[in-house]
Amino acid sequence: MIVEDVYEPLARYRDEFREKFAALAREKFSELTRKSGIDVDANRVLVKEIISLQAEAASAGSSKSCWGCLMKIGFIAAAIALVALVAASDVLGPELRDWCLLAMAIGALLGCLMIPLYKSASGRLANLESQIDAKKSTAWKQMAPLNRLYTWDVTVKLIEATVPRLAFDPYFAADRLAALRGQYGWSDSFNNGKSVLFAQSGVINGNPFVFGHCLEMEWGEKTYEGTKDIYWTEWEEDSGL
Repeated sequence: MIVEDVYEPLARYRDEFREKFAALAREKFSELTRKSGIDVDANRVLVKEIISLQAEAASAGSSKSCWGCLMKIGFIAAAIALVALVAASDVLGPELRDWCLLAMAIGALLGCLMIPLYKSASGRLANLESQIDAKKSTAWKQMAPLNRLYTWDVTVKLIEATVPRLAFDPYFAADRLAALRGQYGWSDSFNNGKSVLFAQSGVINGNPFVFGHCLEMEWGEKTYEGTKDIYWTEWEEDSGL
């Protein structure tokens, strides 16, 4: 008889395992939090302060960009008017020259007016970012005792508690590989031209399994055009030394 959670794993996950895993994860997090002895309320207050400062920093960044854009527009407009006035002063009529002078004056005035606003927004943003970095550093220090309790196998143990028929190996051992080859005829020829970045083995209902994350290499051809300068340095030893 086929075991149901193997035969319909998606349905069991949706109807049972997902909520069971979430409940176990919450219990484990609460357990580790108590064990770490961190001040949860102090960390929550600090996180709220960081979020508030990040919102202020986003606003200051938008103001900086706005003032900077207007400053550039003003000076560019003034520069264009000046170039037009100098380059075509002989062909421009009095009215057009006046318009160029007016555009140059307005552009320069706009650019100058934006300078203090841009500097103020830049300074405010830098100050806020400095505060955020300092508070984040404090937050990481607060969380350090809890973070040290997270080991590589925390998630694995939660999965095993959720699905008792699953048992994971602490590492992919040679005897597990030998059993897969000898007893089950598994061939690892698929691994040719690939690098295994991660592998996890174990058993389900007594049957061994292994899954992994591989990086595959593919050879290709490319024609390079142009030139590239290459430099190197050579050293020679004096035999008389």
